[in-house]
Parts: sequence; structure tokens; C-alpha cells
Amino acid sequence: MTAALLVALWAGAFAWGNSPPGRNFIRQRAERALRGRVGPVEVGEAGLDLLLRARLSPVTILGKDPGAPLLRADRVVVRPRLLTLLAGRVEPAAVALRGVRLRPGQEGSEVGPLDLFVELPGVDDVRFRIGLAAGGSLDGSAQRGPDGVAFRCEGAVSLPEDLPPTIAARLPFLPASGRLALRASGQGTPDGRRGEVDLVLRVTELSFAGARIGPTPLGPLAAGASGRVEWNGTERRVRLRNGRISLGEAGEAAATVEGEVVLGSDPRFSVSARAEAVPWRALLDALPPDLGPPPSAPTVSGTLSARASASGSLARRGEWDVQVDLDLEDLRRAARAGRPSWLSSGFEWTPIDGPPDEPARRILIGPGNPAFVPYGEIPQVLVRAVTASEDAGFFGHRGFDFREIANAVTDRSRVRGASTITQQLSKNLFLSPERTLARKVREALGTIALEATLSKGRLIEIYLNLAEWGPGVHGVGEAARFWFGKDARALTARESAFLATVVPSPRRFHARLHRSGITPWWNARIDDVLGKMRIQNQLTDEQLAAALAEPLDPLGREHPADASVEDPGPGEPGTEEEPGSGEPYLSR
Repeated sequence: MTAALLVALWAGAFAWGNSPPGRNFIRQRAERALRGRVGPVEVGEAGLDLLLRARLSPVTILGKDPGAPLLRADRVVVRPRLLTLLAGRVEPAAVALRGVRLRPGQEGSEVGPLDLFVELPGVDDVRFRIGLAAGGSLDGSAQRGPDGVAFRCEGAVSLPEDLPPTIAARLPFLPASGRLALRASGQGTPDGRRGEVDLVLRVTELSFAGARIGPTPLGPLAAGASGRVEWNGTERRVRLRNGRISLGEAGEAAATVEGEVVLGSDPRFSVSARAEAVPWRALLDALPPDLGPPPSAPTVSGTLSARASASGSLARRGEWDVQVDLDLEDLRRAARAGRPSWLSSGFEWTPIDGPPDEPARRILIGPGNPAFVPYGEIPQVLVRAVTASEDAGFFGHRGFDFREIANAVTDRSRVRGASTITQQLSKNLFLSPERTLARKVREALGTIALEATLSKGRLIEIYLNLAEWGPGVHGVGEAARFWFGKDARALTARESAFLATVVPSPRRFHARLHRSGITPWWNARIDDVLGKMRIQNQLTDEQLAAALAEPLDPLGREHPADASVEDPGPGEPGTEEEPGSGEPYLSR
């Protein structure tokens, strides 16, 4: 009898819930309940399923702008709380949302689809589960108490399958594989205006793909991040405390991070990071094999330290204050105590981009080469002209010009490169010329190895004796003979400044000289190098005046133009521009 009564009640409820009046009642009650919690909503079809759960499809949360909804769910299923339902009140015990899209319809902003399941075991308890496209999920809970709300969340995401396309499209490098694990726990005030959350992120088997990465995916890589995020709505302030980022499975290559963002009419930020005594071996072990240092780079050991900070207005990138410092002293001490690098004495080198249709040329960088000029015999005006033009901070930095890098970051209109002489050496000595992330990382590791094992004098000696100064003309000894028919030791200040302007693109400058000679723009560029040398006290006023007045006659005797290089002339892509063409001189 009881079973028959229950079946009859179930059949009656199911029939009523799927009748026009019942569907309309469920839809109106759902809209009223949602409107009171999340604002304007739209509910499509409504009814009951076989378990007497309310079924709504679709549901759209409109937000303030009906034309740009905040959320849309293809289907929403609500399981009512049985006891309150028998008492005549409708209260949800669990809600399942299928096919959820955040910011739907807004190109470049939509996130989804994903599934969300929310369980309400008590008045002050919430448990939820977010299901992602490839099986990844996040599980969490929140509990309201007298002092506020405590919450936790943990789960894992598969990359790139679970990554929303709109987010993937904005990434500079697309993850090809990986697994991201997340754990978060914290608490907040009842109104949500103050709170804190402890975050732990861990990514494993991560690899990247894309044209800027290289022909094959780059990986695998393991990394981690953790810290406490605190927010204060009254002060409109968010802080990161006790932050830590690490590389590798063991996490020995690590840095601490602190930061703060203050919102308002002029939002501002500050962030600092510090890595102390990171073992060089641990850093290399944490990197994928394809990111290791070039095999021919000098072997180094010991530890390195680094510090970095940035602050300023979020709205005015050009005003950011960026500071970076790299400490290689321990690596240098270890290098002095070990065996000398193979680069410390004479060696043979083959240019990687020699003239086409010519056999590879092997160049001896050392006394056995009659064109080799030792550092002590190179005119200082040439050394200072080249450093003034190419790398003004060469004798003071540790392989990287972080001020130039910061300027490039804060001013995107700049086209001047930030590659130092040591970085150029690393590329020319050890690497191929392709422009990929892998090459830049390996170039950086090679740069550190060079700075740790060689003196600045030896670095500039190698650079000046292997740099290309004309088509197939390598080294300052050959350059002085090629351009001026003299020994490099006899170069004048103006001749040295001329050679400094040629280094960035020697074959094109050679073609340009044949086409139009030394133009007023080119003369101005030479004068600019001399002016920088005066500012750096490398020339006296009298020496500067003499250099500015000195006649210049490169290629005074006939030289054939390089047929393999077509000088496109000023104003075209890839060339150094004449004044007024809208582009500054590109020196690196």
C-alpha cells in the first residue's frame, strides 16, 4: 500500500512538473532564487527529471550588460532538500551545471566549456567539483563560521587539453604536454573584504611547442610555486608573502618572491625576487636536455645568486623602475681554482654564416695568425668605440645589460637590441643563428660560462679578432687592411668609430658604401660614437675636435662590392635607417 502510494505521488509530481503550469512554476522559482543571489538571469526550458530534480536549460547570468553575459550553462540540474520539500519549502541540496561557459559570446574572453557540481550538505557548508574537458578536476569546500569563511581547493589539470582556448591563444608558447596540480586553502571575513589563501602549484612533464620554440617540442620541465596571498578590500590591496618558485624535481634551483598590488585611480605594483647561492649543477639538472649549455662552452661549477625588483604604475609601463643584479663571484672563484678554459689560449674557429658558395673558413684566434692583434696592442680608441656603440656597459656588467633589457620591456617602441658583446660571443662561438627560445636560453648559459671563466680583456680580444667587419673579413687585423690599408695598431679615433658603425651589419654597409659612399647620416652616426667616447672620458676635447675634423677615406683603393648582398637602401625593412625615416639606428 505504501509503495503504491509513493509511486502514485512520484507519478503525480513528475506529471505536474512537466506540465505547462509546472514547468512555468519551476522556471519562475528558479529565476527568482537566482536573481536574488546573482542578479539578472534568463532561464530557458524547465521541468523535472525521473529523480524529481529540477532541470533547467539553458541558464544565462546576464550581469550588468545583457549583451555581454557573465555565464551560460547548457543544462542545470537542481536536487531539492527532501525534508524541507516535504515541509513545503524548496531548498537546493545539490546543483549540477553542465557545459558552463564564462563570458560567453565575447570573442577572446570565453572560458569553457566545463562542468560544475555544488553540494550543500548544511546551511553553512558548500562542497564543489569543477570538471574540465580532458578529465582534469578541482575539488573544494567552504564552511561559514562565526569568524568568517574557511575554504580549500585542490585538483589537477592536463595540459593543453584542459586549457581554455582563449587562454591558450594569449600564451607566448603553447604547452604541448604537462600536468598542473593545485592546492589552496584559506579564510576570509563574512563580507569577503579581507582574507588570505595559501597556494601551492606544481607542474610536471611540461613541454612547449611553437615556431618560437623550435622545430620540436621543448621539455620535459618540472617547476613549482607557492606563497600566501592576502587581500584587503578596504585598502584595495593584494599582497604576496613568502612566495617561492623553483625548477626541477628536487627544487634546488629556487627563488623567493614578494609582491604587492594597490588598486585605485592609479593602480600600482611592486615585486621583488631573490635567488641565493643556487648550485650551477642543480640549475642545469633542472632544465630539459635541449636547454643545456652548449657542449663547447667552458665548464663551470659553484653557485650563482641573483636579485630583481620592479615597481611602478600598472597603467604607465614606461615609468617602471626595474633593477636586476647577477652575482657570478663564486663561479669565478671556482674557475680560477680549476683548469683554464680552452678559450684562454689560441684556438681555431669556423664562422657559421660565411659567404655563400665558399668553403668553410677556419680562423686561428691567436698568435699563429698574422692578422691576430693581442688585446694589449689593440688601440684603446677602437676598443672604446666598439663598446660605446655596441655595449657601453661591457666592462661593468656580468654578461647581460639588464638596464637595456628593462628599457626594452618598459618601452615596446624601442627597436635597439639588448644583446651584449659577451652574448654575441656566446652565439658566434657555440651556437647556430636560428631565433628560438631554446637558442636564447643556451646563449644565456654560454654567456655566464664565458663571464665566469675569462677576463673582460680576453673577451673583448676574442670578439675583436673574430667579429665580421666586411664580406668575409674577420678580425680587426683584416678589417684595418680591408678598409684603410693599414695595420690595426695604427687606427685613428675616427677610423675606429667608422669600424664601430660597420659591425652591426658589415656586408650591407659595404654594399651601401659602394652605392652612395659615406652619407650625411652615416657621418652623423660616426660623430655620435665619438661623442659617446667623449662623454665616457675616452677622448679629450682636443682629441674629439681632431677626430671630428679628420678626413675619412675607407676603401681608398678599389674593392669589389659583395654580389651576395643587395643593399636595399634606407627606408626598407631590415636596414639601418637614415634620419627622418621613422626608425632609430639599430646597433645590435
